[in-house]
Amino acid sequence: MGLDPQVRDVLGAAADLPDVSELTPSAARRRSLDALAARRRATGPPEPVGEVRAQVLAGVSVRRYAPSAALPAGPVVAFFHGGGWVVGDLDTHDDVCRRLCVTTGATVVAVDYRLAPEHPFPAAVEDAGAVVRALAAAQPDAPLAVAGDSAGGNLAAVVALRCRDDDGPPLAAQALVYPVLDASMALPSYHENAEGYGLSARGMAWYWRQYAPADPADPSASPLAAADLTGAPPAVIATAGFDPLRDEGDAYAERLAGCGVAVTHLRYPTLVHSFLVMTPFVDAARAATTEVWTALAALLR
Repeated sequence: MGLDPQVRDVLGAAADLPDVSELTPSAARRRSLDALAARRRATGPPEPVGEVRAQVLAGVSVRRYAPSAALPAGPVVAFFHGGGWVVGDLDTHDDVCRRLCVTTGATVVAVDYRLAPEHPFPAAVEDAGAVVRALAAAQPDAPLAVAGDSAGGNLAAVVALRCRDDDGPPLAAQALVYPVLDASMALPSYHENAEGYGLSARGMAWYWRQYAPADPADPSASPLAAADLTGAPPAVIATAGFDPLRDEGDAYAERLAGCGVAVTHLRYPTLVHSFLVMTPFVDAARAATTEVWTALAALLR
């Protein structure tokens, strides 16, 4: 299947921008905020939820999105934003978290983890894990899941394995949307989709250099390198056809299933990386986003 025509239009509008590998981290962050402003102009007022509240958990800033009919022991999802561990924040994924909250009926806790290169690996992993442990301690009877897109999907996968290995807290589910899982960058999709589809192979290499220059093959940075995935929580994994990361997401889904983990593997052959934030412009991205979060809701039930 070919590239979605609306995705092609979105990519065309950004075709003259330099690749992220040509930018400094601060310049990449400024560009991310420019993209956020463009999305907000296209979408208008944010999608309403029951409550949005800033908090600090385990020393980490978070933003809590509660559904309009939140239950005392209702499900909780810790969400980690994408952005190559370098860009992104609570604002860039505000609309994503609102849609996640509305679709699943869960309380969503978005985590403002520390960014590289100022805070390289394992700072983001430590922040993500600390928040998940704090959530479990505060609401021990609530089903707890982790979710994230791209680098946030990486953090969700790593936290899920750490919870397994450290005797908890137990997780009801993990949702990994076009996740970063393999620092080797050796799978075929890195060559097939190296340029021209938003995230480039050289851009991903730049992100890895900022995040984990010392040992990117550590399973806590590169979960596909983990020796055994048995006992990981049930998973929803979404991959995009025109994404350098496609094959590592597919491979992780296959490995989880082979280890006896229940996996809902959703493939979107006409979409690209970052489709969660393309929903104002791409009909297929909106439909895919709804399908992914609905699959997570099914696991939480």
